[in-house]
Amino acid sequence: MRYLFLLHRYMGIAIGVVMALWCLSGFVMMYVQFPDITAQQRIANLSELQTESCCTLSERSALQAYQFDGFRLEMMADTPVLRLSGEDGSHIVNLADGRTFSRVSQDVADQVSRRYAERREIKGQVRFLGLVDVDQWTVYGSFNSHRPLYQYGANDEQATQWYVSSLTGEVVQATSARQRFWNYPGSITHWLYPTFVRKNTVAWAQTVIWLSVIGCFLTVTGLVIGIRQFRRRRNGRRSPYRGWALWHHYTGLIFGVLVLSWVVSGLFSMNPWGMLRSTGAQAESQLIRRGDFTWDDISEIVSIIPQQSLPEGVVQIEGGMFNGTPYLVTTALEPTNVDGARSETEIRFVRQRYDQNFIPATLSRQDLELAARRLQRGRPPASVTVLNSDDAYYYSHHVAREFPVVRVIAADEQATRFYLDPLTGVIRSKVDRNARWYRWLHYGLHRGDLFHWLRVRPVWDLVLWPLLLGVSIVCITGAWLGIRRLRKRKTVRGNAKLSLSEN
Repeated sequence: MRYLFLLHRYMGIAIGVVMALWCLSGFVMMYVQFPDITAQQRIANLSELQTESCCTLSERSALQAYQFDGFRLEMMADTPVLRLSGEDGSHIVNLADGRTFSRVSQDVADQVSRRYAERREIKGQVRFLGLVDVDQWTVYGSFNSHRPLYQYGANDEQATQWYVSSLTGEVVQATSARQRFWNYPGSITHWLYPTFVRKNTVAWAQTVIWLSVIGCFLTVTGLVIGIRQFRRRRNGRRSPYRGWALWHHYTGLIFGVLVLSWVVSGLFSMNPWGMLRSTGAQAESQLIRRGDFTWDDISEIVSIIPQQSLPEGVVQIEGGMFNGTPYLVTTALEPTNVDGARSETEIRFVRQRYDQNFIPATLSRQDLELAARRLQRGRPPASVTVLNSDDAYYYSHHVAREFPVVRVIAADEQATRFYLDPLTGVIRSKVDRNARWYRWLHYGLHRGDLFHWLRVRPVWDLVLWPLLLGVSIVCITGAWLGIRRLRKRKTVRGNAKLSLSEN
């Protein structure tokens, strides 16, 4: 037991402050998330599609050598562009002159930036802040395919800043002064996200993993010691401690298991050593598509678009393949406020599906059941259900999910779940055995995503606040005891040196 006490003490001295900061930053993260532009927000930032001066493509394009799984038509500032995606990467074609973009110039980025400010109704003068490779708000890997980034800002009330990709011409990140301020005591502290640490992904991941492992051992040893020390003594007391140590002892007994669950679930968020690595849906997506586009296929489809009467307010035309047959989907923004302005928190779209000749077409129940069978290479699924609200694995919390969605539960050993877009058949989400474990061990335990009623605010806040407060007291008192121990040792050593010098 003496060695267990020493182990707990020195592990606490080593990472006690880190665990206290994890707790305190959790309060901030309940209300301010790390800045991010969602797919819905990206579409909402687009200008209305103009197809009058397009869309004939060159028959001798270098892109003839490639095949594509999909494409999008949308505006890049004042220019209609074709965005192509496939195994060979993404490509952008200027539909006004047929040229392929190799890189977006600053002049084009300036135009994109001005249009973005207009769409977002950002007041104040837009100014170019510089070419950025990596900074605090673009540090993680999803920005690698956009670097370097053109950074812009405006002197509006929110001190808004945003970044334009030099490779795709899209606005890929945006922050406000409020987000930038609160994320330092929030996400950046919680995730150990300072730029100089996070930009080295391997070193950062190993640091977080091993700090979490030490935190698990610290909490387990604390629980063992706390339970052993909790017994009635001759003086009637059940704890041998006083002051800060007494607070640490009793709150540790009450909230210690919760501390352990949060540290363990934080560890699993890093998917340590690939323990909960989930297989992607790429193979299944190919089974549903049953084919890819050639350059000639896309040229033929795009050439008829200028002659079509598009729905009002269309900002994007998306092309895909379902069961070997091309389809098109138009997306128009629907105003959500009485005055016609678009809400940041509730973005609504009107989507309509067409065949390759621009004739309205929908997926039937039989089409979706066929897609479900293809997911299992011809075997019938366990169930096919249309969901209009959350289930245990497809739900909205911090990130909004789109409904309705078609849920397919496969008749395999893992009871794999697929969530399909009912309009296109595209797989929105795949949940296999490891993904289910990750959902409960990380999202369930770490964020309180256990039940539908618990995710509803303010219920979620009322439950999380006292729990997080109790855990914070455990960690803060433990951190202070460690600091006090270090100060005491320093004082003792100082007195010893002073005594020696006097002698």
